[in-house]
Amino acid sequence: MLTATAYELTQENVSVTDPVDTSFQTQIGEVRSRGVELEAKTALGPNANLVAAYTYTDARTTKSSPVTPDQVGRRTANTPYNQFSLWSDYRFGDFGLPGLKVGGGVRYVGPTRATWVAGEVPSFTLVDTRVSYETGSWVYALNATNLTDKTYIESCTYGCFYGEPRSIVGSVSYQW
Repeated sequence: MLTATAYELTQENVSVTDPVDTSFQTQIGEVRSRGVELEAKTALGPNANLVAAYTYTDARTTKSSPVTPDQVGRRTANTPYNQFSLWSDYRFGDFGLPGLKVGGGVRYVGPTRATWVAGEVPSFTLVDTRVSYETGSWVYALNATNLTDKTYIESCTYGCFYGEPRSIVGSVSYQW
């Protein structure tokens, strides 16, 4: 299955510097986002699946505060031009374990502009994985995000912030 989406969205009432008191924010700004999202899903035989997705976003300030006219036309902070993800999973049906599924993937987020600090937030790539077992209506799963425990900067607003470290979460769910 292939999907493609092109979009143009305008967000009004974005917070910008208040022209009366610059220590405050007021909702008089506007941001326009244009982009394309592409996704491909396929079965690689009876037990394997592959999903790939790509997003291009050009988000720019179209209206700003009278005290910050230089912001008009600039890229919106913390919004990357490019994002990409790839995920694959395999069900062990050919080995007599049809309920066992193992999956893994990568996520890439391109560089972004910082908000109130000078500079650019660098791109990063993360690896995720999942192991699950399904029996009847029950699903037992173990998910790991940022499997390599990569240290990365996720965003910069008034300061820069690290992204989430490795996370491993187990779950039990019942499907009705």
